Amino acid sequence: MKLHICDNKSSAEKACAEIFIKHLQSNPKANLGLATGGTPVIVYNFLVKAFHFSQISFRHIKTFNLDEYLGIHALHAQSYRSFMKKHLFDHVDILPLNCFFPCEEINYDEAIEVNAGIDIQLLGLGTNGHIAFNEPGSSFDSTTRKVKLSNQTLRDNKRFFQAGEFQPDTAISMGIKSIINAKEIIMLVTGEHKAKALQQLVEGQITENFPASILQAHSNITIVADLNAASLLSETAELIGC
Repeated sequence: MKLHICDNKSSAEKACAEIFIKHLQSNPKANLGLATGGTPVIVYNFLVKAFHFSQISFRHIKTFNLDEYLGIHALHAQSYRSFMKKHLFDHVDILPLNCFFPCEEINYDEAIEVNAGIDIQLLGLGTNGHIAFNEPGSSFDSTTRKVKLSNQTLRDNKRFFQAGEFQPDTAISMGIKSIINAKEIIMLVTGEHKAKALQQLVEGQITENFPASILQAHSNITIVADLNAASLLSETAELIGC
């Protein structure tokens, strides 16, 4: 596990984006595992800028999103398909048929396998240790499936919905086994509110009660964090810097 600790949130987001830009430059036919929520928005902004400066192209890229809400239409403003269109897909040259989302109608893990797997997976870290929508207690052997969102996750995501707007409490999520199968994983963690979770991920025991802890066992993972998120890490943690 590599830790890149940056001075602030902005520099962490830029450092994360630069990893993806370099990957796309070296592998213009890469399969990307993508995340949604508050964490990756600025990362996608950097990717869009890199595209407009002709530094990268998405023409031959395939993307596989981690999760999608159930109970709302794919075109709903709060769907993750809409999120990806707003923040990335509508601004680059990616082909719509190369953008994959989990749903109840397809075997998502089979679709990933048929396409030779995920080359680089972007992750955020939930305050309760969830990755994608794999809540505490999820099996490390889990594959893509329907999940019930925890009260903590619902509280954390409430900020994305308008007052009185329907907020789904179930989703389809790539499983932990599916995520671990990615050849490379990049996790972006920023903010003091993620400090305890990051400490447990890096220095705690591997346990299904904290799903992200399994990432300790991955052979090629880089965590990019700001100083606030890294504030509880021990002095012996390997700090590489941005």
